[in-house]
Amino acid sequence: MNQDVKDILKTLKEIRMDWVADQVEDTIREGKKVEKPYREPGKRKTLQGTASEPYSEKEELGICLRTLQTYFVDLSDIWDKTQINLNAGPETYHSESVAVKIIDEDGQLMQPFLPDFYKVKDSLKRMLSSIIDQIEP
Repeated sequence: MNQDVKDILKTLKEIRMDWVADQVEDTIREGKKVEKPYREPGKRKTLQGTASEPYSEKEELGICLRTLQTYFVDLSDIWDKTQINLNAGPETYHSESVAVKIIDEDGQLMQPFLPDFYKVKDSLKRMLSSIIDQIEP
């Protein structure tokens, strides 16, 4: 596995984002599906079948970075839009307050994106997009 990917996954695990690291590892381990010709023993006809091939190191890095972009940039955009939409609901619901709360395994209230995250979000988005654009056609 690509060393940069290993380092990113290690960091994710250190900050209790194991599930993101696990998803990247599983995707890379499964490999990419490709169509390959094959012949059954004793037959002349060539058939097409699906096989699994390992990703290149560049592809592994792309998978890792796109996953980070999805979970940290795209998901925070969705979270923000959801909060806005819930608070601006239909006219009939304006008198009612709607809130979404996330509770961790210990019953503690969690904020999915802390205020400090929003200070660096645009920079993170630009950095990830720039690197992804460089490694993918």
